[in-house]
Amino acid sequence: MLTVWLIIPQMAARIRNTLLASLLLVLMTAACSNQAQQYFDTGLEYALAGEHQKALGFYDEAIRLDPQTSKPSRRVWFTRGVSYNQLGQYEKAIQDFNEAIRLDSQDTTAYLMRGVAYRYLDQHEKAIADLTEAIRLDPQFAFAYGSRSIAYEKAGQQYEADADNKRACELDRMWCK
Repeated sequence: MLTVWLIIPQMAARIRNTLLASLLLVLMTAACSNQAQQYFDTGLEYALAGEHQKALGFYDEAIRLDPQTSKPSRRVWFTRGVSYNQLGQYEKAIQDFNEAIRLDSQDTTAYLMRGVAYRYLDQHEKAIADLTEAIRLDPQFAFAYGSRSIAYEKAGQQYEADADNKRACELDRMWCK
């Protein structure tokens, strides 16, 4: 980080147009001092270490600082939803996945994880709908087929469950029974 601050004045001095130099300094300052990103990164470190309860506080602060204005905030909503899923707080997870999907309607993993949360709440039709959307967005997404197979099975739709399990197995041997 210190190196960046040493290089910026040198770069700015070489730019003749002061407007461009000022813009460069503003952009670099914003990128380097993004507190929301720092909170997100710390939360992610805790989540990856399995400390989801600690991660939530950092995600909350990242969202407070940057609620919905950029792609990084979509990642915060998504990863906080994953932590809620891991803690068994599925309703809160679904709310966060809803926000992640609102910010990026092409986010296959948000549909997948929301579908998994619905599955844990025994809302199988909603789970199947979300997992179907994840598959529509990425037809090679083995985990979505495998998860939808489980949802179909819990919904009593064994034929569909078997078909999805077969497809998941074709895509990834992890799903082979």
